[in-house]
Amino acid sequence: MGHLQQSRQSLDSILAYQLEYKMSRIRDLQESIHEWAIRKEWRGPKAVGRPLVADLMLFVSEIAEALEELRKSDNPHTYYETYSVEFNGVKFKNVSREQAQALGYNPDLMIGKPEGLGPEFADLAIRLLETCEEYGIDLEFEIERKMAYNEGREIRHGGLLM
Repeated sequence: MGHLQQSRQSLDSILAYQLEYKMSRIRDLQESIHEWAIRKEWRGPKAVGRPLVADLMLFVSEIAEALEELRKSDNPHTYYETYSVEFNGVKFKNVSREQAQALGYNPDLMIGKPEGLGPEFADLAIRLLETCEEYGIDLEFEIERKMAYNEGREIRHGGLLM
């Protein structure tokens, strides 16, 4: 066996180990997020049933929200928080830090809603993992299966630019 082939096998085994280590957390996340959804009554016996097609459209809505964040700032690391406040008996949601202060609130003593591209991607991942658990889809296995297939494909298969 040549040196290059040995190096390739070593690299493959390292990558397989790293993938296995990282993937073991996906299954745990999928289960815990689903348990959270049941506790919050988004799923389970007290929840209003929704068809799988509705879940798929909720993925689209999270992607649209991520796009809106990118339209606000082309820096993908932009992060900010919004707040819910009440003023003269009227509830306001998604007010800025400055607006909350102007209404007499101290944002440092409040829990803000995470906003930005990262939090929207997190929302998408949460919905995806929870939906997979609801419908009995082992996402960890499916990712492993798809990556094994993709590994054998030619570089930039399909010939498209994106």
